[in-house]
Amino acid sequence: MPADAAAKLPEIEHIKARKDGLDVLADIYRYAELGFDAIEPDDLTLFRWYGIYTQRSEQSAASGNPGPSDETDGFFMLRVKFPNGIVTSEQLRTVGRLAERYGRGMGDITTRQNIQLHWLRIQDLPVVLDELNAVGLSFTQACGDVWRNVVGCPLAGVDGHELLDSRPVIAELERTFVGDKRFSNLPRKFKVSVSGCLHRCAQHEINDIGLVAVEREGVLGYDVWVGGGLGASARMGRRLDALVRPEEAAAVCAAITEIYRDEGNRTKRTRARIKFLVDEWGVERLRAEVERKLGRELPTSVAPADPIDPHRDHLGIHPQVEPGLYYLGATTLRGRFTGEQMIAAADIADRFGSGELRCTNRQNIIVLGVSDADVEEAAASLADVGLPTRASTFRRGIISCTGMEFCKLAIVETKERARELIEHLERRVGDVAGSLRINLNGCPNACAQYQVADIGLQGGIARLPDGDRVQGFILHIGGRLGAGAGFGRRVASKAIPADDARYAVERIVRAYAAERPSDGTFAAWAQGQSDRRLAALAGVAVAREPVEAAA
Repeated sequence: MPADAAAKLPEIEHIKARKDGLDVLADIYRYAELGFDAIEPDDLTLFRWYGIYTQRSEQSAASGNPGPSDETDGFFMLRVKFPNGIVTSEQLRTVGRLAERYGRGMGDITTRQNIQLHWLRIQDLPVVLDELNAVGLSFTQACGDVWRNVVGCPLAGVDGHELLDSRPVIAELERTFVGDKRFSNLPRKFKVSVSGCLHRCAQHEINDIGLVAVEREGVLGYDVWVGGGLGASARMGRRLDALVRPEEAAAVCAAITEIYRDEGNRTKRTRARIKFLVDEWGVERLRAEVERKLGRELPTSVAPADPIDPHRDHLGIHPQVEPGLYYLGATTLRGRFTGEQMIAAADIADRFGSGELRCTNRQNIIVLGVSDADVEEAAASLADVGLPTRASTFRRGIISCTGMEFCKLAIVETKERARELIEHLERRVGDVAGSLRINLNGCPNACAQYQVADIGLQGGIARLPDGDRVQGFILHIGGRLGAGAGFGRRVASKAIPADDARYAVERIVRAYAAERPSDGTFAAWAQGQSDRRLAALAGVAVAREPVEAAA
């Protein structure tokens, strides 16, 4: 690269040029002996390639001052990967014990089927990483400019509503792309989903690559989607119109990834996702380049049928394919999954089930293989540890990102506000029929996927009448996936003070509950409302112009 071009690159590109992110693992162990202050800034940046971030300082989080912070107390967050959400009781018990021993009992399930631990010190990381490795768990490429954890339907292989079992393909993708230096320096993060079920619950529309099971003229394979993603400049994925057999999926994904690696924008981080390359090239050119790399043409595909329920929450008690067996979907409280709960869930899975569990992209946990005779006792045991299979629409439907409690990018606190919102709606509204997805995000980056929620709350800074700046939320209404997929409309011109957001949400929910047809969805109701009315319900000024996605 010419010197003048290299000079325009962001610092992260220079860091990656000096050292591959996969080469930092030995340094993590070395720094454990030397201490936090000895960590070189370049290496600290590359810790992400092993799922490790510094977390926000306690003082910064406790201050309540809205906005990002670079302050840290030297504690780390660790993201543990569960491809397809699959975890055994032994693995979950290990994560829970590590949380109890080193992480103040703290854990969170993410929207990408990972579990995050907090409060880890550099001197503890070697033991934590070794114990995870010992039970077959990976943290490699849980973060960084690489393939992230591959998500899929958490009921793959056990639910009758699927065309293809996504587990073999996801396992092959993990083997192909994790730990291979051909793919360890991408322009930015790369997210992939595999939807084998008829619900399409792996959310292929909002991933960099989405593989969707379809059948064309008796041939089962995957319809390939590219360029989806949320956050600023959100995009829905676009069909490559290529049918890929399961055994071909890794090769096709490799061709797409190599194109992104070589042609993606590296000069500006905000434009460094494959969605912008798809914008620039168009789908036809991208497909032609994929075929050139493969040395063959790809057969045309067929568009997936409308999903049964793309926002399926997987909660409750339901029969599996195997006669006499059931899965129990248990809800966490806004994604918080403590070490004590992890250990208890693992014990319940061993006592009543097959010893296998699944994490969901709605931040919940599933116990598999429970016999008919044990269902009620198993469900009661889960409820006893705060993981009920039966819960209000609000507890079932509210998720939140890490927020200001730990994340240095966050503008607002989310976990506690999500808990308060659940309790407020349960107390003031009671319950509503059907599903209602309310996603709380601490910043515009969309880890909690606020843009595809029924009601999305995006962290922002609000101003009080006296001019004080406080934590707030920007309101997005009517996001949806599946048939008629679209992003939520930003209906308010300014952020609502976070302390007032629960009342704004309550008024919108009350109007929906009073006006919806018996079989109507929130998305359908919201589509029939003007921005002015929605803003009036929320008690805020209407946005002056339509906003495609939060900037």
